Amino acid sequence: VLAEKMANLDGTVTFEESDYTNPLPNNGVIRAITYYEDSVQSNFSNSINVGLDTTPPTFSNVRGLQDKYYRGDNVNISIPVSDNAYGSGVEDASITGNSGLQAVFNRDASGDAGTLVITGTISNDVTWN
Repeated sequence: VLAEKMANLDGTVTFEESDYTNPLPNNGVIRAITYYEDSVQSNFSNSINVGLDTTPPTFSNVRGLQDKYYRGDNVNISIPVSDNAYGSGVEDASITGNSGLQAVFNRDASGDAGTLVITGTISNDVTWN
C-alpha cells in the first residue's frame, strides 16, 4: 500500500485515506516503511492493528413521528444516529422511496454521531406508514 504526503510546517505527516494509492485493508496488521526526502532517512514503523467494525450504527429516540401518515400530510422527523465507541463513524444516513420527502444528515464534529432529519409532504400517489 503506497501513500505520499508532504510534511506540515512542524515536520509532522498525517496520512488521510485519500492519500493511499490502494484501499487500506479492513482488518489485520500493517507496517509502514516511511522515506523522508527521497530516501535520505527512513524508518520502519511499529505495527498498526486495523480492525473491522462489524457493529452497525444505532438509532434512538425518534422525535416527531406520528402513528400514521396519509397523502398530503407534512412530515418532520428527527432521528439521532450514533456509532459504537471506536467504530468507523457514521458517514451518511438517507431514505429512499418517497420523492416528496427530503432527508438531511447532520454529522457531528467527531463523526461518531449525527441526526437524520426527514421533512416534506407525503406524495398524493404514495402512502407512508
